[in-house]
Amino acid sequence: MEAGDEAGSVARGPENAEVSGLLSRWNGGDLSMMEAGELLGMSERQFRRYRERYEEAGEAGLLDRRLGKLSTRRVPRRGSRRCWNFIATATLAGT
Repeated sequence: MEAGDEAGSVARGPENAEVSGLLSRWNGGDLSMMEAGELLGMSERQFRRYRERYEEAGEAGLLDRRLGKLSTRRVPRRGSRRCWNFIATATLAGT
């Protein structure tokens, strides 16, 4: 099953091996940046960003930097409880 096939699944980026393989093909002159980006399902500009991160930090630069960080849009626990109480009350009142 591919990422994104089911509701609620998280979209995933290209695997590090894919990116590094296409970077080496690009370095060898086999692919243009546009072609490499298309093969990865991204724009030429995004492929350039990956290339820059790879040149600066190697394989570690290709890791998703968002992983392990809390969302800035996260609702505080206290606010979350109030939201759920409001939804439950509104739902019961509407039926």
